[in-house]
Amino acid sequence: MDKSALEYTSSLQIDEEIFEADLKVTEAHVVMLIKQKVIPSEAGSKILDALKKISARGYSDVAEEGFEDIHEAIESKVIEIVGEQQGGWLHTGRSRNDEVATCLRIRLREYLLEVSQSLLSLLEALLDRARGEKDTLAPAFTHTQIAQPTTFGHLLLAHLHALSRDLTRLLEVYGRVNLSPLGSGALTTTGYNIDRRLTADLLGFEDILGNSIDAVGSRDFILETLAAYALIATDLSRLCEEIIIFSSDGYKLIELADEYSSTSSIMPQKKNPDTVEVARAKCSRIVGLLSTALILCKGLPFSYNRDFQELNTLLWESSRLTLSTLKILERIIATLKVNRGRMKRLVEQSYATTTELADTIVRECGIPFRTAHTLVGMVVKEAVGKGMEPSKINLKMINSCSKKVLGRTLNLSEDAVRNALNPSTFIARRKVEGGPAPQAMEKALADKEELLEDMRTLIKEKRLKIQRSYKKLSTMVSEYSKL
Repeated sequence: MDKSALEYTSSLQIDEEIFEADLKVTEAHVVMLIKQKVIPSEAGSKILDALKKISARGYSDVAEEGFEDIHEAIESKVIEIVGEQQGGWLHTGRSRNDEVATCLRIRLREYLLEVSQSLLSLLEALLDRARGEKDTLAPAFTHTQIAQPTTFGHLLLAHLHALSRDLTRLLEVYGRVNLSPLGSGALTTTGYNIDRRLTADLLGFEDILGNSIDAVGSRDFILETLAAYALIATDLSRLCEEIIIFSSDGYKLIELADEYSSTSSIMPQKKNPDTVEVARAKCSRIVGLLSTALILCKGLPFSYNRDFQELNTLLWESSRLTLSTLKILERIIATLKVNRGRMKRLVEQSYATTTELADTIVRECGIPFRTAHTLVGMVVKEAVGKGMEPSKINLKMINSCSKKVLGRTLNLSEDAVRNALNPSTFIARRKVEGGPAPQAMEKALADKEELLEDMRTLIKEKRLKIQRSYKKLSTMVSEYSKL
């Protein structure tokens, strides 16, 4: 190739991500070839020894200029070490098409487990903070306006629920990533007597991909991963947005730890949420990488296309961005300071409890909710006009408005009005499953603790399966190296 064309098309700059995976894939392939008697055992033994030397030297020693990719570079290094008479057997029954697809899946599943573990750590931080703030009175918002009273623990659990679905989704994606394309060849498998299930087992895959063209020509496993990352990023961005808003001077509900804030270059009094703002921006990039990947793959014919090479760049960048954003936000949540007094004052100074006043009128007086809604709306309008605090609303005002709406007064006590306007009563009555009442919160916290424990176990099991497979591969490599 022309040097400029080779430099333009080479993937060596990004192939370090799959260097170790390629060595594992090549070991498994060679072990299988020896076992199946496809290649001479002596040649296979020498190739396995050469692979050990290449692994010890590291990526920089292999990735020299002049190679298209790391796959070509490794094979060339093997031949350089043991000669073509022995090393030339390495690529028997294999194509770079199934080789790279396998390497991508191996590296990606490592990222998926890393991201899953980091997401789990963030969820644990949210659960811990929610448990500590389950009784902390706080305003809940719709349209960025104070809507109803809740607890800060209830607000944190909302983010935990959304992000826990992301974790479940991520581990489902893992199951579709962890399938082996190895043995599919360029696109129609091979005429050699290979054993695809043996290599799949040695590399820790759950199963093989059933169609060889699909195995090398599909990248939906990457698109699905990027989509899962984008959904995580969307939920993280919402969390970032609330941290930024709630820590602003207009709200002052929370405060970021100094370690995750910065000051102004000119205004010495400023404490800016820079880390969270950068995280919010990185979340946007993660979503954008999915869009680019979808456009890249749209309309590509089966089977392998070199366009896929550019897809890998998007995948590794998105994986790193998602991982780093999860890690920083976990630390931010763990160190967040809560202004409980400010939260309480905002609830008490707002008219957030008037939904319960309308509900009380429905229960006590037997009138339709829409009528009660109209009546209470009139009461609130009058109170706001007079500059009254919500706690000052009384039965006299309510009955005055009731005469205008119903033509009569209500059979309601002053105590019922006081209780309805009490934020603690409001929360205590929201004991429907999913609500902020103490008993509902206790159940929600217990359910989420159980879910996170299940997720911990699942991640651990997936890691152990890979470790067991690699141990089996290492044992076979050692046996065949001595032939």
